[in-house]
Amino acid sequence: MKKTYLVLSLIVIIFSGCVRDYHPYAQFTQKYKSYLTGERIDFTNQSTEATSYMWDFGDGFTTSTYDASHVFTRNGQYTVTLNAYNHNKVSVSTAVIEVYIPSSLNITVKEYGHSSIIVPNASVLIFETLADWDTHNSDYATVSSITNDVGFVYFDNLFPGDYYIDIKNSHYDNWQIGIDNSDLVHAYLDEGVDKYFSITADYLGKKKSSLATNELNRNTLPTTKYHHRKVVTK
Repeated sequence: MKKTYLVLSLIVIIFSGCVRDYHPYAQFTQKYKSYLTGERIDFTNQSTEATSYMWDFGDGFTTSTYDASHVFTRNGQYTVTLNAYNHNKVSVSTAVIEVYIPSSLNITVKEYGHSSIIVPNASVLIFETLADWDTHNSDYATVSSITNDVGFVYFDNLFPGDYYIDIKNSHYDNWQIGIDNSDLVHAYLDEGVDKYFSITADYLGKKKSSLATNELNRNTLPTTKYHHRKVVTK
């Protein structure tokens, strides 16, 4: 009986020595560093060696799911924290998120030198730098749309900051106006404002603008690209 007890004790000791001592490592990512209020943020869990998780979004809300999504309803700076657990061990990862109240921009396009003449069906591209504006390349635009029958176009869900506006259609263009005075194509948006902006474009006569031809068939619904926030890189 004594020999059996010793053998069983030895087996237990050997088995216990083979159990791996796991150390969790917490890590997560999200696409951007800044967002707008009301916008859903998806957090991707990249933790290792963990068995349970706890997210704290810094605004009083938490969740214990593996991945997480969250919507901030107020502007401000929030520290999002992920705790990754394995038994009595814990690892912590954090990220600072900037949240802004969205702004909007109401643009009316008129003919330069003739404020009573509105410019309908004009392609309106908004850029975040003057250098991007000067390219006339829609790939660098934050958002684009087309003026309606009364020369008006509306953009919402914009971040605060500087914007440069490019106007063109078959007979109008504001490139030379912006080259002569960039202030005439520039609009600054404060956070949470609804700004009205009147801009002019040169009449080119019956000669079509070579810059406008490829823009006339663009989608009339704005598609914001949120270039005023930086993409997260790790």
